[in-house]
Amino acid sequence: MNPDFLRKAQNEGWNVITADKEHVWLGCARAGCNFQFKIRDGAAIPSTCRPQPVLAEISIESFDDMREALRMRREQLCLSIKDVEDAAGLATDHLAKFEKDESLRIPNIQTAMDWAQALGYTLVLRQTGMPQVTLGLISRTRHLLAKRMSSFRHFREFRARQRKG
Repeated sequence: MNPDFLRKAQNEGWNVITADKEHVWLGCARAGCNFQFKIRDGAAIPSTCRPQPVLAEISIESFDDMREALRMRREQLCLSIKDVEDAAGLATDHLAKFEKDESLRIPNIQTAMDWAQALGYTLVLRQTGMPQVTLGLISRTRHLLAKRMSSFRHFREFRARQRKG
């Protein structure tokens, strides 16, 4: 699998779902679209429909981005920090520590989700383009597919047995 082909597919607007030695499975990047297809390495890549978000989205690349977005939303709603703590079910002064500029405190993921939800946001993992290093790893590890798939299946079965108890 050629990593340049994977990069080209991403640049054309497709999400890389998975790949084997000769094919890549691509998926539509539009929110809510489940269209996926298999294409041979090096084949012509079709055009996609471009994603158009229905609701306002904020791209978050760091905790500082999230802090600023949630603070702006709280202020837009004219809510105090205590109001948001009450709505999110968080302890008093918990958010004040996180909202402070240049704070060294970063909430755990559950607290961050509660904070965002109290302000009308939901955290979404949206598949986007992968960095070149990941595309290269996909390309170079296809010879390990059978072994890895067997290992993944083994651990899924193990976790299922653990849940049953």
